[in-house]
Amino acid sequence: MWEAVEFWEGNFANEFNSSTKYRGPPTLERERAWNDLWHYTPKSKAATLPIRNSVPRSRSSTNCIVWYVLFPCSPPRHTVICAARTATALSAQTTEWNHGRLLGDQNVLRQYSWPMDKFDQSWGDLYPAMLQDPETGRTHVDHCIEALRLSLMCAGDITPVLFLHDEASPLGVRADFNVHHKCRTFDKLVDYVKKNGVELAT
Repeated sequence: MWEAVEFWEGNFANEFNSSTKYRGPPTLERERAWNDLWHYTPKSKAATLPIRNSVPRSRSSTNCIVWYVLFPCSPPRHTVICAARTATALSAQTTEWNHGRLLGDQNVLRQYSWPMDKFDQSWGDLYPAMLQDPETGRTHVDHCIEALRLSLMCAGDITPVLFLHDEASPLGVRADFNVHHKCRTFDKLVDYVKKNGVELAT
C-alpha cells in the first residue's frame, strides 16, 4: 500500500466542543458516516478480482496474493485488498491494514458509550447487534480498547498540545486541541482500497 501514501500538513480542527458529522448521539446518518470510514468496496466487485483461498507457502513461487484485511468490529465482515507480492516477502497468509481495523474499534467504543435504545434495528447492518449481550459486548469493547492502546503506544505521537492562558477558564489555561500535524492523506488510502479491494462476507 505504500504507493498510496501521500502526506498533508496543517492544523486539526478539533475544538473541545466542536461539531462534526461523527460526534453526537446515534442517528442513521451518523452510523453511515462512521461505517463509510472503513467499509468501501461493493460486494459486486468480488467476482472480478483473482482471489485465492490461501497464499502459496512455497518460496519458489514469485506471484502470491497478499490479503490486506480491513476488519471492522461491527458489523463482522472483511474488505480484502489483493496485491501481487513475492513469496519471500510473506511472513503470514493474511495482513491487515491496521488503521482500518482501528477505526472499526473506535466505532464500537462510540456505540458502546450510548444506550442500546438510541439505535434502531431497522438500520440493518448499522445496528450494533453484538453489543446486545452484555458479556459479549464487554469482551468486544475490551479488545477494542487494547487494540487502540497498542496502536497509540506504537505510533508514539510526540506532537505537543499547547495550553493557552485563559482567565475565563477555572484553571487559568485551556488546551489548544487544534494541533499542527503531518498526516497521511486518508482519502488516498481509501481510494486505493476502493480500487484494489473486495468485500468478503463472513
